[in-house]
Amino acid sequence: MPVARGKRRPRGGVNFGWDVFEGRSTHEAGSAPGHLPPVLQKTHGNDYCSITGGYVIRDPSMGRLRGAYVYGDLCKSGLRVARLRRGRATGDRALGPKVPSLVSFGEDGRGRVHAISIGGSVFRLAPR
Repeated sequence: MPVARGKRRPRGGVNFGWDVFEGRSTHEAGSAPGHLPPVLQKTHGNDYCSITGGYVIRDPSMGRLRGAYVYGDLCKSGLRVARLRRGRATGDRALGPKVPSLVSFGEDGRGRVHAISIGGSVFRLAPR
């Protein structure tokens, strides 16, 4: 999830450069003026096929994970977390829970993060 340094996020989203760029790599000819490159990137060579962006964990019950960004991949079932600060990602690591065929995330009114499988299952991140 890109974060612009020293700038407020524009309303209505951010230009990540698709389809000229896929991550930081050129995907198609063309230009993407003003695009913002990602702070995290995974390659297909490591069994990743479709990264699914998630949420910053806001649930106070999640302890030290509060404030971390959670994400995953359609082909790799393990969720991951990283810290996003000043347009950089640090501490990218496996979280542990597995969500087969991850396709989306959601957040409820209490700030609890849910991960959704293409098979229809919904998983909620909860403290151990």
